[in-house]
Amino acid sequence: MKINSLLKKISIISLIFTPYLTFAQLGVNSDNSAPSTNAMLDVKSTTKGVLIPRVGADLASPSEGLLYYNTTGHNFRYYDGTAWQNALFCNQWNVNGTDISYSLGRVGIGTTTPVGALNIFNTTASNIYFHNPSTGSTISDGFYIGNGNSQAGLVWNKENAAIKIGTNDIERMTILSNGYVGIGYSVPFYKLSVNGDLYSNGQLVSGNSVITGNSRVDGQLSINTSNTSALLYLKGTTGLALGSWGQHIIMESSSDGSYGGIVYDTDGMKFRNFEATDNFYFRNSANTTTMTLDEAGNMTVGGKGIVKSENGTQMIIEDFATPANINYSSVSGNFSAGITLLFNTTFSSAPSIAFGRITGMTNPENIIITIESISNSSAIVHFKNVGNTTSVANNAAIHAIVIGNK
Repeated sequence: MKINSLLKKISIISLIFTPYLTFAQLGVNSDNSAPSTNAMLDVKSTTKGVLIPRVGADLASPSEGLLYYNTTGHNFRYYDGTAWQNALFCNQWNVNGTDISYSLGRVGIGTTTPVGALNIFNTTASNIYFHNPSTGSTISDGFYIGNGNSQAGLVWNKENAAIKIGTNDIERMTILSNGYVGIGYSVPFYKLSVNGDLYSNGQLVSGNSVITGNSRVDGQLSINTSNTSALLYLKGTTGLALGSWGQHIIMESSSDGSYGGIVYDTDGMKFRNFEATDNFYFRNSANTTTMTLDEAGNMTVGGKGIVKSENGTQMIIEDFATPANINYSSVSGNFSAGITLLFNTTFSSAPSIAFGRITGMTNPENIIITIESISNSSAIVHFKNVGNTTSVANNAAIHAIVIGNK
């Protein structure tokens, strides 16, 4: 009875599948529908799935197109004719050999609500690391960008090498491993090396700075101070140094274009007026002119007099005092013996003398000084007492101003 029952079942199964075996197609379903004409195997169900072979490692000697589920990696694997590949069953990811790409929506790493094309979130540090064979591959190697574990943005090279930034396929900016920054220089030689014009629309606050080459400042330049009341404002215990002979500091008027300057030459520092008709003016704190020097070399002091050199030689104004060794007692009407004055400077000709005070003498108001003779290096003078009392010189000294040509 059991044999007859088994034969009946085999006959029924053979009868059902005979048409499909004839056409080398197989349909597996519960509604007896024919398989698709485009499929060798058509599995149809609304309540069940297909369970394919589960293997722990890639199979040896596979045929192209072989597919299985990898129980070690928990993913589907297929053989592309050359190598085993991970199968990605998602229409948003594209696979091309070993390359994958994504063309729809946003990608979130560590977040399910990405706000940009790529959004990375981490509870400690969100960094993207870049390694290559020359850097090593640990957390202490390579280059990364991110925000670490703070709000600061980081561009960080962990190698002893530079960071380079370029536009239009040209290197524009370099940061060396020692911190030197170059703009237009691939190998900067200072903390900041700029090849080209440098523009600033604010204050340049600096400690000790050295500027070589050509530099331009459009606006005020204040050194060691925030005062901007002048185009150039210097403050400190040291001055403005010119590095070598022939260098100039030029000052130009914005109203009429006239200009003058300071030049350091082989024979010293010179103040120069480049305009034939303009003067040098010296002014006090009230902006009142106290002294004027014109193109011809004439000097007006206080607006009341002109000190003028009669020829092309230099004029000397010397504050002069004799040694404190004059000892003399003079009664009323007395005329002293000659007293020799030796000048500190040898003049080109006999100078003029303007006598001042006499120190070390009683009743100096009684005394007048007369000149007996004068040369380019000395003079002989006399005391005369024109008062009514006696004047006594005890280690006295005569003070005077000597004016002459050098």
